[in-house]
Amino acid sequence: MKNRLARPVILRAMAIWALFPPLAVANGIARDWLLAPRLGPELALPFSGVVLCVVILGVTSLLIGRLGRLTAAQYALVGALWLGATIAFETLLGRYAIGVSWRSLVSAYDPRSGNLWLLVLVTTTAAPYFGARLRGLI
Repeated sequence: MKNRLARPVILRAMAIWALFPPLAVANGIARDWLLAPRLGPELALPFSGVVLCVVILGVTSLLIGRLGRLTAAQYALVGALWLGATIAFETLLGRYAIGVSWRSLVSAYDPRSGNLWLLVLVTTTAAPYFGARLRGLI
């Protein structure tokens, strides 16, 4: 029971996570409108992936204290919750709201294309733990 997450912690964790989709959309818009014309799409895509990772880590580090003092395992559970929410959101939005093909959705997981989506997922999963470490919460 010690490593479970209480409902208020889950709600606060999801409130933090809810900032990520709009930030990711803003990052994508900046990539397409600002970076791609200047750097070319081949460089803009991985660059924006790194930028998104930094943003996720920054926001998490600033707000992780709102979850209270948790164990390392509980911060890892928050990361797993964020991972599941991110994959579900991306899949449901992409496939069912925008109509992206399954092939296109799956192609985002291939870093050989320059897409660093896997790095974003790893960062999202690790961010609660590392943000807490950075803030001295664990």
